[in-house]
Amino acid sequence: MTRTTNARIAGFTYLFYAAIGICIELLMHQARGVDGGAAELVRIGNHATNVRLAILIVVLECFSALVLGVTLYGITRDEDHELAVLVLVCRVAEGVLGTLRIPNYLGLLWLAKPGGVTGFPDINTTNALRSFLLMPVRASPSVRSSLP
Repeated sequence: MTRTTNARIAGFTYLFYAAIGICIELLMHQARGVDGGAAELVRIGNHATNVRLAILIVVLECFSALVLGVTLYGITRDEDHELAVLVLVCRVAEGVLGTLRIPNYLGLLWLAKPGGVTGFPDINTTNALRSFLLMPVRASPSVRSSLP
């Protein structure tokens, strides 16, 4: 592809990437917009469609990072090959690491099912899993108090 084509694809992909990033945040805020773990699980259960859409959008976001890596490599490879490779590697790593959110979202969906489902864990296991799955998103109280 030509440099112009790569630049157009990269420009569109940047805009698309930003838009879907905002969509993920809005969908997950709507699904998790309450304080407290148990209330959050109930809300996730009520907004399961939003979480499923967020999972689909995460896949699109990861694909967009890969497309950006390839197009930015195509734009910059003639000027500075080492920089082009660095950008490609960073974008590929971003795309791969972005997929790590998907198992947490799927786990939250499974955990938010009603209690009558066969194979559903007891309350102690539910609390432990809830704490684990919600941990990466929340800052600890000491970190929260140090934030401006």
